[in-house]
Amino acid sequence: MNLTLFNSTRSCCQNMLIDVGRSKIIKQLALLLVISAVISLQVVRSDAGSPSAGGFQPQEFVGNPTCSEFFNNEDLRELKVEPVYDGIYGDGELSVTLDVQQGAKTFSWDQGDSSVIMLGVFVKGGPGGNLYSYDGSFTTSDANLHAPERASDKYYGLSHVSFCYIPGKPELKVTLMCNGGELVAGGNAIKYEYSLKVENTGSLALFDIVAKNVTAGDEFLEDTLAVGASKTFYDDFITTINGISGTAEATAAVEGGGSIVANDIKDFDCPVETFPGKLKVTKDCSTVVVQNGYGDYGLQVNYGGDVCNDSSVLIKDVIVEETHDNMTEVIHTVDALAPGACEDFSGSYVPMPGLDELPEGGVSGSLVRAFVDTVKASGDTFFGEYVESMEADASCKLCPDCPDCPQP
Repeated sequence: MNLTLFNSTRSCCQNMLIDVGRSKIIKQLALLLVISAVISLQVVRSDAGSPSAGGFQPQEFVGNPTCSEFFNNEDLRELKVEPVYDGIYGDGELSVTLDVQQGAKTFSWDQGDSSVIMLGVFVKGGPGGNLYSYDGSFTTSDANLHAPERASDKYYGLSHVSFCYIPGKPELKVTLMCNGGELVAGGNAIKYEYSLKVENTGSLALFDIVAKNVTAGDEFLEDTLAVGASKTFYDDFITTINGISGTAEATAAVEGGGSIVANDIKDFDCPVETFPGKLKVTKDCSTVVVQNGYGDYGLQVNYGGDVCNDSSVLIKDVIVEETHDNMTEVIHTVDALAPGACEDFSGSYVPMPGLDELPEGGVSGSLVRAFVDTVKASGDTFFGEYVESMEADASCKLCPDCPDCPQP
C-alpha cells in the first residue's frame, strides 16, 4: 500500500514538471515568432522616399524588373549601369554622366547631347527599386535619385541603375504666316487669313500631331508625319486689333496614343493695315424774323445739315463744330457712325452786325451782308486713326435775291 502511494505521488510530480516545461517552450516559441516578425518587418519594409530634384516622385517596385516591364514601345532600349559609380556610361546610342553621392546613397544623371528620349530611370536597391518616370516631360537630366527607403529612414544602397529610353530625337517646327487683313461688314473688326505649317525636323516619325493658333483658338490634327515631312493648315480669324501679335504651338508623340515628346512654340505678327476714314458734312441755312428778348423784331439764323461716314471703317466719337461771327462751338456729337451712315444736325443763332456795318441812320435790308456759317466734323476710326472732314459753309442773306421783286 505504501508502494502504491509512492508511485502515485511520483507520477503526479512528473506530470507537473512536464506541464511547466511545455509552458516555457510555448512562451519561448511565441517570443521567437514576435522577434522574427519585427526583424522581418525591419528588413522588408520600405517606402519609395522623397522626389528627385526635378520633382519626380519615384514609384517602388518589388524584385528586379526591366525597362520592358515599365514601358511598351518597340524601339525601347535599356542601359544598365552596375556597379554604380561616378563616370560616363554609354551604349552607342546613349551617353550618360553619373555623379554619385556615396554617403547619401543618391546620384544625379545627365544625358548631355544624346539624341534619345528618356522614358524613365529604375534605381535598384534592397528587395526592390524605385522607378522615376520621365515619360512626356522632355527631361534630359535630374538629381537626388535614390533606391527605396528603409525602416531606419535611410536609403538602400545602389545596386544598379537602368536607363529606359528610345533612340533618336523627336523634333518639330511650327510656323504661322499671317496674311493681309480686310475689314468685316460694320467696319469694326479685321479678318486675317493665315497658314500654319508643322514640319518634322527630327530623326523619328511623329504621331498624333496637334497644331494650334493659340490666339485665334483654332486647333488642327494630323495622324502622322514622316521624317522631313510637313503639313500646312489654312484658316482665318477675326480680331479687333490691327496688327495683332499671337502665338502658335505644336505637339507630337512618337507612337499613336503615346505621351507628348516633342513640341514647339512660336510668336507671330499680323501686318498693320491702313483703313482711312472719311467724313462728309453738308449745311444750309435760312434767316427768319423772330421776337427778340425785348419783345421787338429780331433776326435769327436757322441752320441744318448732316454728317456722313463715307468710308468702310467705323468712325467713333464724332463731333460737329459750327463757326459763325468768329465763334466756334460743338453743336452735335455721335458715339459711332457706321460705314455709309449719316446723322442729321440742326441749330440756330442770332447774328450780330460787324463793326461799322450799320450806321446810325441804318441801311436797307438788301445792303446787309450775308450771314455765313461754317461746319466741320472730326472723329477717330475704330482702330484709332484721326479723321477730319472738309469744311462746309452756308450763306444766308437778310433779304434774299428776288429778280422778280419790284425795285424800290
